[in-house]
Amino acid sequence: FSGDGLNIHCDARSWTDNWTEISAGPSGGQGSTKKVAGKGDRPGVAFLKILNKQNDRERRKRVHREVASLETLQTRGVPRLIETNARHWEDIAFKLYAVSEFIAGETVSSVMASGNRVTVEQTLAWTNELCRIIEECHREGVIHRDIKPDNIIISDAPNEAERLNLVDFGMAFVEQDTDEFGTGLAQEVGNRFLRLPEFHAQSQNKTDPRSDVTSAAGILFFLLTGREPATLTNEKNEKPHQRDDVPETIRGSGLRVDRLQTLFDRAFDQ
Repeated sequence: FSGDGLNIHCDARSWTDNWTEISAGPSGGQGSTKKVAGKGDRPGVAFLKILNKQNDRERRKRVHREVASLETLQTRGVPRLIETNARHWEDIAFKLYAVSEFIAGETVSSVMASGNRVTVEQTLAWTNELCRIIEECHREGVIHRDIKPDNIIISDAPNEAERLNLVDFGMAFVEQDTDEFGTGLAQEVGNRFLRLPEFHAQSQNKTDPRSDVTSAAGILFFLLTGREPATLTNEKNEKPHQRDDVPETIRGSGLRVDRLQTLFDRAFDQ
């Protein structure tokens, strides 16, 4: 960290110059991840993300955009950026990577898949914390656009147990960044956890902060019911909380059903 005597922006041509692998992490279309240990005066454990398609100019610029998102944000619940060579995105000789704070814990997906019961108190606390993080991101001009259970980590660190963390800003929109690689009409963003119409190809409304708020409601719904909302309406024109036996599940939560119904009616509205 720059405040700890390290400069976030470095001139390393490869992540291996300053870091060694501890274990491999999940990989996706955008990049591969690893748990790493720092060399010299760098932190002992960190999270590394490496761009997969290093020769793709647009992908390289998007790494630079993601770094801009993380560098802008100084809020609890968003991993701190430690080191990156993304400022060299125009030079193909640099293999782009970014290293951020390692969050020990489980994703919301893993927590729900484990079969361990998530209490109503935890559900409300986590949803409130997610909303706080979203609010602070929006205040800094950053819209996440990829909020889903896989991108939310519940910390298990002793001094931060059950703290919620929002990760993976690879699809984020940064208000002050208006370069030629802004999200185009033909590009889709978002995810399959909750497909939002404004994220479809040809949409001209891919930077609406309400998208993140809708996704937060989707997380609340998932924590309460164990079901992914998937779409705002199905083939029967039913919203997620109106399908199958979901209303019974909601009634069994012990929360005010009328308030939940009103919240989801509004949140899942087109």
